[in-house]
Order: sequence, then structure tokens, then C-alpha cells
Amino acid sequence: MRVHAPLATVVVALAGAVAGCGERAGSPDKVEAQLEKEFGARTRFVECDQDGTQAARYRCTLETSSDRYRYVATCPSPGVAPCVIRRTGAEFK
Repeated sequence: MRVHAPLATVVVALAGAVAGCGERAGSPDKVEAQLEKEFGARTRFVECDQDGTQAARYRCTLETSSDRYRYVATCPSPGVAPCVIRRTGAEFK
């Protein structure tokens, strides 16, 4: 029966890795893709950087041919719904 204990540990660790345990919520690339999808063909440039104070929060800039927008994205736990994106400012060219 002692042989099963190490096997059970490996199975539990593998299940945790597959479920995304320890994975960071969201990523700059995923948030950028979500913003690009929202704006569609109007998007000229989008960039998101992780907020230094919170791991699951990103500050983003999105430009269209006529405007520049600033957003804050807060991402839930890995594998959960998309990030919540809130516009924090706009500059009209």
C-alpha cells in the first residue's frame, strides 16, 4: 500500500497543474486581445502592462485612427470569465 501514496501525490499535483493552480490571472496578451476584439477593425494599437500593485490588474492604452483610450482591466482567477475592463480616460486627436 505504500506504493500508492507517491502515485496519489503525482496525480493530485498533475490535476492541480491542469486546473491552472498557481497560474497568474489573465495576462497582458489576453487583455490586449479582448480589447482588440471589442474595438474590431478600428484598433490601430493596443498595449497593456501589469499594474505594479496588483497581479491581476492591467493598465492599457488603445488607439484608433482618431482617438486614444485608457483602460484598467481586472482579471478574475484563471479559467474564469474574461477580464472586467473599465475606461479611465480618452483623448481625441
